[in-house]
Amino acid sequence: MSDKTCSNIHEGHRKRLRESYIKSNGSDALRDHQLLELLLFYAIPRRDVNPLAHRLVNRFGSLRGVLEASFSELAEEGVSQSTAILIKLVGDINFRAKIADAAGKQLKNTDDAMDFCSALIAEEREEVCLAVCLNAKSAVTYCEIVGRGNSSETPFSLRRIVEIALAQKSNAIIIAHNHPSGDPKPSALDIENTRRLRLLLNEVGIDMQEHIIVCSSACYAIVRGYSRSTEHFGSTSDTAQKTCTEDKPARITVSNSGA
Repeated sequence: MSDKTCSNIHEGHRKRLRESYIKSNGSDALRDHQLLELLLFYAIPRRDVNPLAHRLVNRFGSLRGVLEASFSELAEEGVSQSTAILIKLVGDINFRAKIADAAGKQLKNTDDAMDFCSALIAEEREEVCLAVCLNAKSAVTYCEIVGRGNSSETPFSLRRIVEIALAQKSNAIIIAHNHPSGDPKPSALDIENTRRLRLLLNEVGIDMQEHIIVCSSACYAIVRGYSRSTEHFGSTSDTAQKTCTEDKPARITVSNSGA
């Protein structure tokens, strides 16, 4: 088969995929690998990208997994830097849009905070730290990812979190980070960072309401020593609240005194 014939076949396939996307007014008519393939058209204009799309979805488990893959992981699959930038950009824009939509949501209790933070970071493949600023009515005014790490730790600046809280004129703040391992148990460093951050925020008159560890199967609130499995997520019933309270483990005390 000549190069010209191959080019015509690829162009025909690309045209049909674009038309299918337009006619369905979005993604409903396309499978995950086809959506990724459509995106790759704009980074790789003259090559059959169907095998690459399949390979990426298989490697990372889902379309979301592809969008959250690191540059180094994408490079291992033969993805060029410019193509990786496009893939990562789509994921980052989607995440920023979700954070923007969160403004104004009221977090009345720890369960609300767990639901909120889990929706944003539970499925992240690497550890990330999220700062959530609240006003006097416990409504979300601002969110920001303040640290990204690897699968086992997240470097973030306590001073940076205080600066964000002050800049947003926050009455309170909630910190959350995920454990991709699936174990919500806090490390000694998690507990120490919570203690230190509460001290720093207290000095400037801002309440640190909670530090939540988020996993796909459970959440743990360090300040209150309170855990909850995902079976309760999104529930506001008295039964769910009572069950969560009764199931909580011994509280981890975070002192407000000392250095």
